[in-house]
Amino acid sequence: MGADYFIMFKGTGVEPVAFRDAYKRRNAAAWWSLPGVRQVLLHTPLPSHDPFLADKEPPLMLLQASFDTVAAAEAAMAAPARRQIADDFAGLPVREGRIQHEVLRTEAYPTATAKPVDRVAAAVSYFVHYTRPAEDEATFLAYYCSHHPPILGEFPELRALVLYLPTPWQDR
Repeated sequence: MGADYFIMFKGTGVEPVAFRDAYKRRNAAAWWSLPGVRQVLLHTPLPSHDPFLADKEPPLMLLQASFDTVAAAEAAMAAPARRQIADDFAGLPVREGRIQHEVLRTEAYPTATAKPVDRVAAAVSYFVHYTRPAEDEATFLAYYCSHHPPILGEFPELRALVLYLPTPWQDR
């Protein structure tokens, strides 16, 4: 079970790919200098419609940095190298920017065609972000973890299934 540090960038006035490219020029290489980082992904949205969800403005980008444990993610966030990475919109082509970040523990599940993997290298990912708090978070998570992966795991050609779950962490 690993841990991933996510930063969600929201804003207006720029296309997601242009934002990603500007962010990448400014910060991406520095993420690889963090101690213990295993993978860094920059996700940008594609136009889509989910008939089961309300269409909302997607984020400009979701940064995902993967670590072996929550403790490793916390140590990386406290490392001097982390201070070299800007967590703001200075110099980036965006208006009305908002940033949200959190560490989530990862749980990998098998699919109809793949064994569990904790490092996802898929060219396309589908993220569902549940806004906290749930009325009873423990009950929600127990139900979700026991029911959702078996359903998704049957989707044809699904290459990886990973749940990102809340976990206590220290933002130093």
